[in-house]
Amino acid sequence: MPLTDITNKTRKCRVQLDDYICGLIIDRFQADQSHADIERAIQIPRSTIADCINRWKKTGTGIVKSRKGRPLKLSERDQRAIVRSRQDQYTFRDSDQVRCYKRV
Repeated sequence: MPLTDITNKTRKCRVQLDDYICGLIIDRFQADQSHADIERAIQIPRSTIADCINRWKKTGTGIVKSRKGRPLKLSERDQRAIVRSRQDQYTFRDSDQVRCYKRV
């Protein structure tokens, strides 16, 4: 029998710090509050507070740069090439058949 509860396997989801909270952290830091005081007031981990303050010192803003998502499988050029190749195959006869199918 396991010593810990294995039925509850939910992990905390990591959430990016929003600009408002980061602004609060920076304001409190500029008011000469310690990291521990800010941690107790906002209830955010000290490492997150330190990261926000270091980003502000380095870049001058607490806003996190937007990151790229998953890259596209096809570039815009490849997508245009596929559309062109399909347009060459489309004939007048095909358009008549499409109209017939739509009426039914």
